[in-house]
Amino acid sequence: TKFDVLVLPHHTQVVCLIICLQYVTARLRGVETDVGALICQVSTGEGKSAVLAMLAVFCARVEKKKVHVVIDDEELLLRDYGTFKTFFDSFGLNTKVAVSPERVESDGKANPHMVVRVDPDADIVYCDASKIQSRYARLAKSGNVDFEVEYSQRVLLLDEVDSLVIDNSPNVPFVYKNDELSKFATKIAARLKSMGTIDGMARSPSEVRVVQVMKRAWAQGMQLVPGQDFVSASLSTPYIKIDNGREDPSAWSLPLECRNFHDNRASAIEFREKLFIMSRANVYRKYGALVGLSGSVGNAAEQEYLTRVYRAQVVKVPVFLSTCTGAAPFEAVQREVSVCDGESKQLAKVGEMAFENRLKVPVLIITDTRAEATKIVKELRHVAEAKQLN
Repeated sequence: TKFDVLVLPHHTQVVCLIICLQYVTARLRGVETDVGALICQVSTGEGKSAVLAMLAVFCARVEKKKVHVVIDDEELLLRDYGTFKTFFDSFGLNTKVAVSPERVESDGKANPHMVVRVDPDADIVYCDASKIQSRYARLAKSGNVDFEVEYSQRVLLLDEVDSLVIDNSPNVPFVYKNDELSKFATKIAARLKSMGTIDGMARSPSEVRVVQVMKRAWAQGMQLVPGQDFVSASLSTPYIKIDNGREDPSAWSLPLECRNFHDNRASAIEFREKLFIMSRANVYRKYGALVGLSGSVGNAAEQEYLTRVYRAQVVKVPVFLSTCTGAAPFEAVQREVSVCDGESKQLAKVGEMAFENRLKVPVLIITDTRAEATKIVKELRHVAEAKQLN
């Protein structure tokens, strides 16, 4: 009650924040420094989201800079933004959360702060990496933009550096929809779907190229595996691409376009052409300051890459309990390894173990992908209903 807040940040969060502030103020105020980016290794559950939110407020309110907070998962993005929205409002900041067009269409009316693009006038924008890349592409296409001036007034905060910088490709191809070729690609898809011949359809060099591309994409689309390469939100809407184990409603893929057309999930093919190749590192380095918080910063080779490309300095933040007097370390013990005959028996085994242990301890189930997690949730609900539990 002394500070009129619900929960005070613990001391390791405060120290982490102070380290970040020292770097940010030096970069934004023109102090000469060899550190191009700061990466803090913060363990899961140690308060990365809170540190990022506090740092964003400082940069926007004190340094008067625009802030982009990047979280490469839309569900986590919405969760964190929703958690700290009231905190941002208390400082009178204009904040937005940039999400997929489908999300804006379904939830945007109830949330006016939800947008499809990075708002250049917002003090703080929560978004995924694709929104940062799209903004750069729009500026590049518009011309007459001084990128050094434009980006020096902005701060980039990354949640999970390993997934955003290390795991993702360093170069991103930018594509645009070609309406004329989309109509032609749709005609090709209709022929392929009806098992008709597509020989002789092309009348120009560009159409010859589209025929060749569509033949490959159609074959690839028929080989896509549900739950592994794409998921279905409903029985009538287009499939959603799974990228790096995560559902990405904004991701485009010509093979998936073909699969949607074949399975009657779409009535037309959207054909896109490459506009230019964008260097992810080049965009990130243009920001006035770059701070990343991550549970992992990769192996020695990956850390060398961060140092060489971003001139990054890595700081390891200790786990909170390891700094507390009298806190005994806890060693996890492997209790069982089960090999099940098929997925259904494996799901049943996981459900059984979860409900068996839930009365004694909290149960955390980790899966490889979001699709696998969804299957586990369905199994848990099935077990709960069988046991007549809520």
